Amino acid sequence: MAEVLSRELPQVDKDWWQSCVVDRLSIQQQRLVSERRVDSLAGLDLAGLLRVFDQNWNQLGHLLSFDQQTRNWLKEAQGIRNRWAHLPPGGLRSEDAYRDVDTMYRLLGALGADQATLDRAHAERGRVLSELAPRSKLDEVAEPLAQVRAGISKGTVVRLKARPDITGAVLDVVPGDPEARFTVFHGGEVATYYESQVEPIVLKPSRTNVEPEALHAALTATQLRHPSTGHLYSLYASRINFVPYQFRPVLKLIQADRPRLLIADEVGVGKTIEAGLILKELQARRELKSVLVICPKPLVAERKWQEELTPICD
Repeated sequence: MAEVLSRELPQVDKDWWQSCVVDRLSIQQQRLVSERRVDSLAGLDLAGLLRVFDQNWNQLGHLLSFDQQTRNWLKEAQGIRNRWAHLPPGGLRSEDAYRDVDTMYRLLGALGADQATLDRAHAERGRVLSELAPRSKLDEVAEPLAQVRAGISKGTVVRLKARPDITGAVLDVVPGDPEARFTVFHGGEVATYYESQVEPIVLKPSRTNVEPEALHAALTATQLRHPSTGHLYSLYASRINFVPYQFRPVLKLIQADRPRLLIADEVGVGKTIEAGLILKELQARRELKSVLVICPKPLVAERKWQEELTPICD
């Protein structure tokens, strides 16, 4: 992971060490970097590397042509690191250990790990698998990987056993033993689940005549419940001149996994407008009950902030 980040981050920003690494670490990790005078990715631990990769996912995912599946493995790897760093005295169950090793094996493959590393991960996966199945049954476990159990295949509609109200369609099947994985589309997103986490459901076909107005309303409601990250709903909803660069912060915000943004630029380039565009877009996507504006006392007396935000947000 350090090798991949060292190769790709310089393409993201010239000052990549500060902007893509140090600034993206947690406060505690930043303090350790400062105290230990770490100045390279080789000095970060796994938690730091995973956070850097996660925080720069939008840029790295594009550069490396990673799909959503790789994103899921990276998210799972963060949980694996935390889980293995705080193991209970009895260790993990073999089932949980297998899932973790299997996830890391697939993530290593996506990152282009060398064959020796992949062989070690594969061997560890086989070792844990041997604990799950007696030797006499290993031949049964080694059936053709394309075989899918539980009657689930591409196109099958499934629901989560833990939350039966969540249903979705299977987009892809990732064979594996002792459990297969299923890529499921639900709630406007794609997620990956193990075989033990889902179950198929039978949908009874029904046909209903719908008026065009009702269909249009339903489609609009679907878009409102699952806002797009590629389009601005409030693009022409403000009384301002169209200046393309002022829309960069709001686009970055709606595409972020963890939307937090600091706008800091020279005087007069439009920071207030950029902040107003963000408020306008958030208002178009969900109900905003309150907004906290903190500014120096003279600006409060002159009502300057209110006069500048009103044309944008009204």
